[in-house]
Amino acid sequence: MLWTFSHAHLKEYSTEEADYLKAAKVGFDFISQNYLDPQYGGYYWATDMQGNPTDKSKSLLDQLYVITAFLQYHKASNDSQALQKSVELFRLINQKLKDDQGGQLFDMFQQDWTMVGKPLGGGPRGTIGLTSNTCVVYYIVALTHLFSATKDPEVKSSLENALDKNFEEFFPEDPSGTVQHRLPDSRIYGRKPAGTYGNDLQAITAKIQAEEALGRTLDWEFFDRYIRNVMTLGTNKDGAILHRFSEILWWPQAEFLTAISLSGKHRGDRLYRDELLKTLRFLECSLVDSETGLWMRSPFSKGNPQMLMNDWKTGSHTVGAIVGFVEVFGNAAGSMAGGKESTPDSNGRVNSGYQIRRPVDIRGLHFEKPPTGGRSVKEANYPLSMRHFVRADGPNLYLGKSKYFVTGFTTYQLVARSAWFHGRSQVLQSFWDMQDMGVNTVRVYAYSDGLHWNAIQPMAGYLDGMMLDEGLDYVMGLAREHDMRIIFTLTGLISGFGGMEQYAQWMNRTSVTDFYTDETIKGMFKDYICAIVTRKNSKTGVRYFDDPTILAWDLATRPRDPGHPDSESLQAWIVEMAAYVKSLDPNHLVMVGLEGFFGESTPKYHHANPYTNSRGVLGTRHNETGPQYYGYDAVCEGTNFVKNHEAKNVDLASAGLFPSLWTSCNETCTLDFVRTWVRSHLEASQVLGKPFLLSEMAVAKPIRTRNRIYKAVFDELHAAAQEGHYVAGSLVWTVAAGTFPDFDGYSVYRNNRTAVYLPKPPVKVQTYIKDAGNLTMLNSGELLACIDSRLAERDKEESASILPELFTDHAKELGTLEGY
Repeated sequence: MLWTFSHAHLKEYSTEEADYLKAAKVGFDFISQNYLDPQYGGYYWATDMQGNPTDKSKSLLDQLYVITAFLQYHKASNDSQALQKSVELFRLINQKLKDDQGGQLFDMFQQDWTMVGKPLGGGPRGTIGLTSNTCVVYYIVALTHLFSATKDPEVKSSLENALDKNFEEFFPEDPSGTVQHRLPDSRIYGRKPAGTYGNDLQAITAKIQAEEALGRTLDWEFFDRYIRNVMTLGTNKDGAILHRFSEILWWPQAEFLTAISLSGKHRGDRLYRDELLKTLRFLECSLVDSETGLWMRSPFSKGNPQMLMNDWKTGSHTVGAIVGFVEVFGNAAGSMAGGKESTPDSNGRVNSGYQIRRPVDIRGLHFEKPPTGGRSVKEANYPLSMRHFVRADGPNLYLGKSKYFVTGFTTYQLVARSAWFHGRSQVLQSFWDMQDMGVNTVRVYAYSDGLHWNAIQPMAGYLDGMMLDEGLDYVMGLAREHDMRIIFTLTGLISGFGGMEQYAQWMNRTSVTDFYTDETIKGMFKDYICAIVTRKNSKTGVRYFDDPTILAWDLATRPRDPGHPDSESLQAWIVEMAAYVKSLDPNHLVMVGLEGFFGESTPKYHHANPYTNSRGVLGTRHNETGPQYYGYDAVCEGTNFVKNHEAKNVDLASAGLFPSLWTSCNETCTLDFVRTWVRSHLEASQVLGKPFLLSEMAVAKPIRTRNRIYKAVFDELHAAAQEGHYVAGSLVWTVAAGTFPDFDGYSVYRNNRTAVYLPKPPVKVQTYIKDAGNLTMLNSGELLACIDSRLAERDKEESASILPELFTDHAKELGTLEGY
């Protein structure tokens, strides 16, 4: 832990709240005062909390850990005493722990440095009566750091001897001949040579670092030979680095990151990047605890808090590996490391690191002339029903000469699951179920940013080609085959999908407001828009802007600018991005996936704003029969349904309805709120002259209550359509096939199915209806200040899952509407 805290401070992670140098000094003082053996020298293995020795035996690893930790503390603090103690311990080791003939290193000793018994097996500190390749590697590591700090000739001589003699005894030119243990006479212990892949990775990293410190030519040929052996024989199909045979442990994964980072530092980041991404995905999916960020001992122990790796060895493996990886590959490791961002380069971009699956580089794409060409829908043999674009004309949408009333679902998981072996059958079943229920439109998230499961843009400016081909293109094909239109959402403010928060973090920004105002971030988002909107479908050859399967482009789902009523930043962003999309694609409609809050400039509709905060950040009070405003005001979220939709290039007026999160009263009260909400948005859409689309609607169980609320909404929309109001239709959150887990309790299953079935995805997907979890990013302070101000003004003024049958009826009812 001394090394870990020193390293954290050295890498500038210390803050006022987390002073790692102070923590490191506590560790240094405790070790110096309580672990040092005053009689025989060296350091004990363990003490109790009061500093009383509980195990006075010695091992080479113990002493090497002390040297490495003291040197790191010296680098972080400039404490000369730490450097002096490191040199003294090195000289003691050379005196006590080597034989007199060939400098053989031994592992385990009594307190007085005498050998411990006959050869026995090993443990975390070494092997009794033997010398191990682990101790040889750590000896080289410790001396490399010591020589770099002191340039001491004696240290240099010992390091050269260890590298030229001891190292080669355990790690020969042929990686299949590695040795785990040797006897004092240098004979191999055991029946045959054997090592572990984790030890091999540690060894090649230590060898390169030692050669660099000594000024030698770096032996990359040896390095590549060993690492290719690991990737060929020591990696399973999921990208996990094996310990030996089929055993999977946490620390070999860390050593793989360290080795690849070292290669990337010296030779650029293009070597081994496919293997690196595969291992990173394995870590995210199977080994890293999503709640704490700690690594599990093995993938089979995930979910068991007792198996979290938070012991004394964690720092020497995982912390160093992750920090080193971040330094070399930039923010690609951000979601796993949870640490400091990379510094933007001269062009304003963050280091974009390693290659992704079939990588697509989109950096600066929006500066270039948009691509053209591609097949026509006729050449691609699209069915006749899918060869016309949906358009808005007056109060209605039209497909050809017929009115088009949107009926369907917002189903965010389709793209990610389509690129997953088990998920593809689930996606196909979902389309079958939607077709049976009369669905004609599905809204899909066409974005997922950051290093996590099946992300479309794992790194800033680089798209995952497999996700494009087997995710977006595949879902487009299913929609077309099932005679459905798609609404593609391009970004959002929802935790678990990256979106606005990830863009801001890529550029070391701390507020979502920066996403709307920072020119570099806006350029990065335009790159992404251009890449998706102008994409040529890998299955059909038709460019997206020419494909009638797409109904509309949704700029963002649930955008907010908390703390800034009627946010000018958000408004300007909507105007700019809508215009940019239209410049690339005049064929399709454009919308903004707002939640539909009414802003400061539209007080006549404030009664339709939510009573509670869907993030659950603020306290609220409610009567059983109706709401009382207390502790929340949606005006402060920065959006305005009317103002935001006045943007010239926005074609639809859209909003999302979440009564289970926005009210805390009985069913009668909730129904009253829902009807008021729908009517207010219909009235505002009429004023705007743009068809109203209910882009997502989620109601929690019980089923009967949910059905009654959905029916009330459908009735309002149908009645408005009959009367000639501006109505585009509605989408429900969210459809799920029988094998889809009901993550958030809002999923709609065919045949009323609500059970959760396996298989689940290899990583928990964030799906709950709440916004990004970073309160700083969400301007929490400004939001609270705004709410306090508005509540004070108000006080002053006062003192002065849907049933499939129901959904099918909803679809059939459209046939009773004239012209549909």
